[in-house]
Amino acid sequence: MTPARAAKSGARLRRRVRTSKPGAPSRATDGIVVARGSLLDIEHLQPEEITNLLRLARSMQRAEPRPILHGKIVGLVFYEPSTRTRTSFEVAAKKLGAMTLLLQASGSSIEKGESLIDTGYTLQAEGANVVVFRHPNAGAPHLIAEYLDIPVINAGDGMHEHPSQALLDAYTIIQKLKDLRGKKVAIVGDVYHSRVARSNIHLLENLGASLRCVGRRCGFRANWRKSRRGRRFAASIGWKRRWKERTS
Repeated sequence: MTPARAAKSGARLRRRVRTSKPGAPSRATDGIVVARGSLLDIEHLQPEEITNLLRLARSMQRAEPRPILHGKIVGLVFYEPSTRTRTSFEVAAKKLGAMTLLLQASGSSIEKGESLIDTGYTLQAEGANVVVFRHPNAGAPHLIAEYLDIPVINAGDGMHEHPSQALLDAYTIIQKLKDLRGKKVAIVGDVYHSRVARSNIHLLENLGASLRCVGRRCGFRANWRKSRRGRRFAASIGWKRRWKERTS
């Protein structure tokens, strides 16, 4: 299965059931079984899992960095250009004592046609303990996570999700507002094409916030919700109840 096909089958991913990888601690997410510790999306996290991650982040921010990842290798695989996300993961890994292994599409065997799965196998064989993965096609991190016995962290996949950014956004908001329950949050911009917006929608709703999506008239026309594009967007983020949009 190629990354292009994975991008077209995002809706089918959640209906697929995989057997557990023999001998590897695992967890179910998005209808597949992956290595425990993987973070592929926000949609399939339970509210208590999100809360625990935010509490852990708060406790680690208050303390001096400890080398809890000493001797570990963090693989950074970026098929798209990135500055903030890549450097954030790299700095965090090094502060915790890990070594980083950076692999970009340019200047590697990916340019010669190496497959997504073979790239993952190579990193695992080189001793990587976790892979941070960014790809222009939605569903690519889920695909590679099925074949690896190490955790995979989604650093952005196409128009699908960007879970680490959503967790950071929620953490920042909670620092100011203390609690998200009952708060009204507006997401402004090109929501349809934004993977960050999708992750934020899942996360903020899970934590009890009330959401409004605000966009340009060309992206949010009056009958947009009833259009094919609007229905596809609503289905892609899994909303079950009626949602509102505003136009400017």
